Amino acid sequence: MNRYAAIGLVLLGLAFSASADEKWDINGFATVGGGYVLDDGETYYDLDDSFNLEADSTVGLQIDLELTDKLSATVQGVARGGDDWEPELEWAYLTYQPSSHWKIRAGRLRQPFYMLSDYLEVGYAYPWLRPPKEVYGRLPISWFEGVDVIYTRSIGAWDLQAQAYYAETDQLLDFAGQAADTELEQAGLALTLSNDWLTLRGSYHHSDTNIYIPALEPLFGAILQVGSGLLQAGTQLGIPPLVDAANGILGIPAEMAITDKSASFIEAGFIVDRGENWFVRGEWAGVNYDRSIIPESTGYYATAGLRDRNFTYLLTYASDTTDPRTGFSDPLVSASAIMAQIDPVTAATLDALALVVDSTTFPPAEIETWTLGVRWDFMDSMAFKAEYGYTDTGLAKFGVASIAVDLVF
Repeated sequence: MNRYAAIGLVLLGLAFSASADEKWDINGFATVGGGYVLDDGETYYDLDDSFNLEADSTVGLQIDLELTDKLSATVQGVARGGDDWEPELEWAYLTYQPSSHWKIRAGRLRQPFYMLSDYLEVGYAYPWLRPPKEVYGRLPISWFEGVDVIYTRSIGAWDLQAQAYYAETDQLLDFAGQAADTELEQAGLALTLSNDWLTLRGSYHHSDTNIYIPALEPLFGAILQVGSGLLQAGTQLGIPPLVDAANGILGIPAEMAITDKSASFIEAGFIVDRGENWFVRGEWAGVNYDRSIIPESTGYYATAGLRDRNFTYLLTYASDTTDPRTGFSDPLVSASAIMAQIDPVTAATLDALALVVDSTTFPPAEIETWTLGVRWDFMDSMAFKAEYGYTDTGLAKFGVASIAVDLVF
C-alpha cells in the first residue's frame, strides 16, 4: 500500500463519516511525522541520522457497527509509513454487552499491555509526539486473537475497570534483525481505577512462548555435534569431568532457545490531572523470560506538562535497562580446560565456539532520554507537535529532533 492509497483511505473515511447513519460509527486518524538523530552514525530505536518523514506517519480507519442493542462489530485498519504503508488489520472483533457493567469481546484485539494500548496509534489522543520508546518500544506485538471480558462499575467517586483475556498469537516478527516465527499463548489481567483527577493502572500478563529463529539452527547443530563427540570421548576414556561438561554442552541449545519457555510482563502507571494548567504522568514496565537468550528488561518514564491556552509544554525522563543472560558458554569453557591437556586443537575449537555462543547474547544496555516537547492545538481535531530528546546510551550521547501533525476525523 503506497502513500497515495493511504491518502485515499483518509478521504474514504471522511466520505463515510459524512453519510453514515445511526447504526454506523466511522472514525479515522492520521499522523504525518518523523525525525532524525543529530549525530552521524547513531540510532535511536527506529530513527537514524537521515531525516525520514514517514518514520512516525500512520493512517487508520475504524468502523463500529451496531448489530443489535447488545451486539456490535468493530474493525480497524492501520497503515504505517515505517512499514512501507502496508495495511494491517489491528482490530476485528464482536462485542456482546449483556449489561451496563459487562462486555465480552472476541476476535482480533489490541494487546492491553499499556495505559495507551487502546489508542496507541492515535497520536492526537496523547500529549507526546510519540509515547516514550523506552517503555512502549519494548514489545513488537500489538494485537492478539482471542477473547476478553471487561467489567466496569462506579464505587463512590471512583470508576473501576477490570479486563481479563485469553489469546493466541502466531506472527512472523523481526527479532534482532532475523525473521522469527512467533507463537504465543497468553492470559492477563489489567485493572484501572480513576476519579476526577487521578488514574491508576496495573496489569500482569503471562505467556507460553515459542519463537523460532532459523539463523540459530546452524549454531545449535554445531554445539550438539561437539557435545556428542565429547560425551563419547569422555565415556570411552573414563573422564567423568569431561562427561559432565559434554552433558552441559548438549543442554546449551535448550537453554538458549526461546521455545517452550514462559514469559511474564508487568506494568503499572498513573496520571494526575486536575484539569488545570499542569499534569504529571508516568509508567513502568518489565518483561522476564525463562532462561533463554532474551534478556530481562525494565523501562519507565515520568512526564510533567504545562498547559497555556492551545499550547502544551512537556518534559519527559525515560529509562530502558537490559540485563543480559550470561553463562551459556560455561560448559564449553570447562570442556576446553580439560581438552587442553589432551588435544589442544579441540580445545581451541571449543574456545572459538564459546566466543560464538557469547556473541549471540544481548549485551547489557541502559538508555536514558530527556525530552522537551511542545504541542499546539492549532485547529479543532488537529495538533502540531515538536520534540527534542537527548539520549545517553552509556556508549554515546546524542540529540533526536522530531516533528509531527496529528488529526482525527
